[in-house]
Amino acid sequence: MKEYKIAIIGSRETPEDVMQEMLDTLREGFRILRKKGYTITTRSGGCYKGPDQLQFMLARTEDVKSVCYLPDEKKMWLGKIHPKVEFRYIPQDVQYRAVVASLHPNPDKLSPIAWALHGRNLNIIAGDRLDEPVDAVYYFSDHDKHGNAKGGTAMGVKYAKSIDVPCYYHTADRVKWLESLRLL
Repeated sequence: MKEYKIAIIGSRETPEDVMQEMLDTLREGFRILRKKGYTITTRSGGCYKGPDQLQFMLARTEDVKSVCYLPDEKKMWLGKIHPKVEFRYIPQDVQYRAVVASLHPNPDKLSPIAWALHGRNLNIIAGDRLDEPVDAVYYFSDHDKHGNAKGGTAMGVKYAKSIDVPCYYHTADRVKWLESLRLL
């Protein structure tokens, strides 16, 4: 069977109506994928609010594999609350720091937890060893005047684009993402 891997990321400040739209769009996309014989793997980051929470909702209601990457081991207990989600903490090395430093506009200002969160974003996009990228990134965040994602989401989107993973901004690209699935 073919596998489709999708990263679900975004701002903690995503409005509830947008969250519901994203959830509905993801479910529609998953129906398309299943009809085409795909299994589905979601990847996200386990934040307490925002699009990361969609992964937990989908794990409860959809037939998907769910992998949640954490920045450290402190939240591994989430596996007790979300038993259908596989939680992973991947120790980061100099390779992670080099990638984050190359993409972040101000790497010298990053705190240790910020380095860990950005490093975790690399796993969400490219897997445990950074060699198994997702097929798409589906996200929501504010954008700057140039149309680029802002905040922590920007790192995930920049990294995905740097390794040729298509990124779909919910507000502008949800129909485009669904069309891409119909064309598989």
